[in-house]
Amino acid sequence: MSDQVTLLPLGHPAVWARGLRLATQAVRARWVSVALLTAIFAGAGFGAGLVLPRTYESRTRLLVQRNVVMPALASPTRSVPSNSDAPTQAATEFVLNRPALEGILERADLMARWAGERPPALRLKDQLLERLSGPISPEDRADALVEVLSNRLTVSVNNDVITINATWWTPGTALDIVNAAAEAFLEARRKVDVQAIDDTAALLGRSVEEHRARLEAQMAVVTARVSAPRRVHSESAPPVSRVAGPAKKADSRLEDLRQRVTSARQAVVDTERRYKDSVRDAEVRLATVRAGRTERHPDVVGAQRTFDRLREEPEALRAARMAETATVSEWLASGGSLDAPAAPATSTAAEAVIPAVLRSPAMEAEARVPAASVEDGYSRALLDNLVATYQDLLTRQANAQVELATAKAAFRYRYSVMYPARLAKKASGPNRPVILMGALMAGLLAGLLRALMAELKAKQLLSPAALMAHLSEGAPQGQA
Repeated sequence: MSDQVTLLPLGHPAVWARGLRLATQAVRARWVSVALLTAIFAGAGFGAGLVLPRTYESRTRLLVQRNVVMPALASPTRSVPSNSDAPTQAATEFVLNRPALEGILERADLMARWAGERPPALRLKDQLLERLSGPISPEDRADALVEVLSNRLTVSVNNDVITINATWWTPGTALDIVNAAAEAFLEARRKVDVQAIDDTAALLGRSVEEHRARLEAQMAVVTARVSAPRRVHSESAPPVSRVAGPAKKADSRLEDLRQRVTSARQAVVDTERRYKDSVRDAEVRLATVRAGRTERHPDVVGAQRTFDRLREEPEALRAARMAETATVSEWLASGGSLDAPAAPATSTAAEAVIPAVLRSPAMEAEARVPAASVEDGYSRALLDNLVATYQDLLTRQANAQVELATAKAAFRYRYSVMYPARLAKKASGPNRPVILMGALMAGLLAGLLRALMAELKAKQLLSPAALMAHLSEGAPQGQA
């Protein structure tokens, strides 16, 4: 029966002790190669720290303030949801899209600075590429600059703070890139917040002019029909004694209708005022509750539901407008004038503008003619439809003008510079001490591994079985 070496587990202290002695012997026997590899790696790291281009970093922070109080006070019945005001939405896309990057390229004059600010190593690479593939066209250079700029420019959003960061080879250019990027973002937001409303107001203005022309044309048609000679049913006028009684009754009826029209209009104004006040108070309360709370907070959710419920046009206001329309129709059918029942001083913008268009002698004459005397009722119905459409367009145009003025005023307070961009005083990279320490550690590790592998090869311990047998020598012997 032959003696055998008992193999110890890998985690046994004796195995680790013999392994450490084996590594120490390898280093002592080959310390020259270990030192040489360490010096080579350290020199490479030091050279890399010198050759790698230095970069400078510049950043700015913009504070975004949501202002829902000003639009609520200016236009309480606005149908735009308050949660649609998201000034930080798509901030990254506003800055890093290609048209915006091309604008930053032009503002910072990067094309002219490119050749003079390139580090020596990158400049040498460009020269080699030009010799191999020929000179680079201005278009290709611009595309390459846009690609580099997209990699060296970052935009991040943290709640209501937008951070724009740029890294470049010179501190002045990095500062100019950050400022140009901030201008690009503000310009893009201005187009969204102001220019869209301005274009909508202009479109409504053109629609108002078109419908005004159509309304005046239809008024001319109705006036021509009213001015046409009518058939007289009686050769002689009736006796005065027989007409006096009915005339007095007609005047009394018109006076009663006049008062009813005035009361109906006043009811509409009062109901609309209460509706606007309730909506404005609810939106102001919603803005107050949102301050310092998240969108999922119970108070915010409750205030949002209350505001959404109050923003819907109440049934009382619709009923008051229907009653006003019916009363005015009865007044006109009875021979009343369009401008005789004076509208309340606080009437809507459309009611204040429409009489300026409709108050003409021909129109008042047409209004005094009973409905039965008009030969073509379609002309009057078409005229009524055009008037209603014109009133709606005027109201929408007035609301758009108010919204535009509010957006322009609010934009000045929406964005403020929380941390202005500054000229970097020292380079942000590369970190030469870290590179040198990493090279030293890598060289030392490479030297140790080479010495250990050479020692294992010399003692024929490259196989795992032979290595474990060598590490387990000196242990108590056991049976096979």
